[in-house]
Order: sequence, then structure tokens, then C-alpha cells
Amino acid sequence: MKKQIILRKNINIDFECFKCLKLVSSLETCISCIPKNPDYLYAVEEIFYYGSVCSSCGMINVLDDSKREIFPKPKYKENIASLPDNLKKFYQNIQKAANNQMWEVVILLTRIIIMHIAVVEKAKDNDKFQYYIEYLNEKKLLNRDIINLLDFGRKWGNNLNHIIKEFENTNNNEENGKICLETVKSALENLYKYKDLLKKNKIKK
Repeated sequence: MKKQIILRKNINIDFECFKCLKLVSSLETCISCIPKNPDYLYAVEEIFYYGSVCSSCGMINVLDDSKREIFPKPKYKENIASLPDNLKKFYQNIQKAANNQMWEVVILLTRIIIMHIAVVEKAKDNDKFQYYIEYLNEKKLLNRDIINLLDFGRKWGNNLNHIIKEFENTNNNEENGKICLETVKSALENLYKYKDLLKKNKIKK
């Protein structure tokens, strides 16, 4: 059995909650250390863990010694009602990529799902990604904030797709990937989930 020692309580930790995905600050934090080799009572190497309570949703988050990595990792598996089959497939692939921390893939898939959303909404096929952003905007299918964020996703995808070099800033890719994931979710909900709720409840605009 691993020996666990609580070192300190009530220190301030800033972190992103794995459940509600909000950046929060917690005063309810315990720091624990667990020897890497539990067979030795006095282990030289120890792993430090930070257990913090999210001040927004109350979920307990466990961070490693970097105070950035969160365990368990967030699991993106939300289903959105009434999605067309091809959009459902792409959204599921984006979620799988996010669950495996493949944020570059999330960004690249965002460009593709933008195109498919527009084509489902009667845009012409096989055009440039910029055209699909402009189409969604001109047809007023999404609000301007979502359009702007999707366009950022398109540009980030262009950079990853066309610049041949190592990904030097992984943190930026993760941050941008999370923005892409949340924006795609919002776009799909606005276009299909809420429209379906209106239809089911026979609410007229």
C-alpha cells in the first residue's frame, strides 16, 4: 500500500477544472506526496499531487507537480441532438482527438467540420474554407462571435497545415484546440440542438 503524506492545506492554486472547463482559483487545496517506489519507507524520489476543489462546480481536481496537468483528463463525449450523420461523425472524431490530447488534430478537424456544416446548410461543395466562413456569416446561420472564433480556428488550422516545422508551442496548440472544440460545440448546438427543441415543443419564432 502506498504511503501518502499530507503536507499542507489551504493554499491558493489557479487551475482549469476538468469538469466545467472554467479557470478557477481554489483555497481548498491539499498537497500530498507519494513515494515513486512504495516498497521503500524512505524513498528519495517522490511525486507531488495537488487536490483542489473547483470553486465553480465543486468538482475535486487532482493536479500533478507541474500544477497544469489534470487527472483525470476531461472526457469529451457529449451528444448533440439532431445532428446530421456526417456532422455527428466529425464531431465524435474531434472529441476522440481531444480525449487523447491531440490538439493539433482538433484544430485541423475544425476546418473540415466548418466546411461540412456550411454544405449541409446548402453552400456549394469543394470551395475554399474562407468561403464557408463567409457563407455562414452572410446567411446569418450563427452569431458573429461564433463566426469569429470559427475563423480563428480556420487560421490556426492553416498554420498547422502549411508551415513545415516542429510544433514549438504545444501549450498554444492545446489552448487553441480547446477553443476550437468549444466553438464547434456551440455552433452545432445553435444550428441543430435548439432548433430541435423548438420543433419538439412546437414553439414558433
